[in-house]
Amino acid sequence: MTQSEYEAWLARTEGVKQVHGCDEVYRELAVHTQILGECRRRGWYIVHARPDVPTTTGRGVPDFVIATEGGKTLWVEVKAAKGKLSLEQRAAAAWLQKLGHDYAVVHSLQEFIELVRKK
Repeated sequence: MTQSEYEAWLARTEGVKQVHGCDEVYRELAVHTQILGECRRRGWYIVHARPDVPTTTGRGVPDFVIATEGGKTLWVEVKAAKGKLSLEQRAAAAWLQKLGHDYAVVHSLQEFIELVRKK
């Protein structure tokens, strides 16, 4: 999701923040937008599942598949502070890790940047 798409989404959903859990959705969407920007800044190829629409991928597929330099691919799930992985997400994480892939759950842009530094 681009910054302008995010801002348009915010405008369409203004006033919905009072709904239970909506602040968490806003925070998670903000982290998605920040990670997208960071990946684009670095020139990485990104496959991204938008959090504001029903999935068009399989259940449990991480939010981001990111192709970086040197043939490295990161599988990244973004969760709000109180967010928990679903059963399908835990299964996908275990499967990817069993196959030797880099999978991580992040809650902020800072956590994402730390993950990138370690890889």
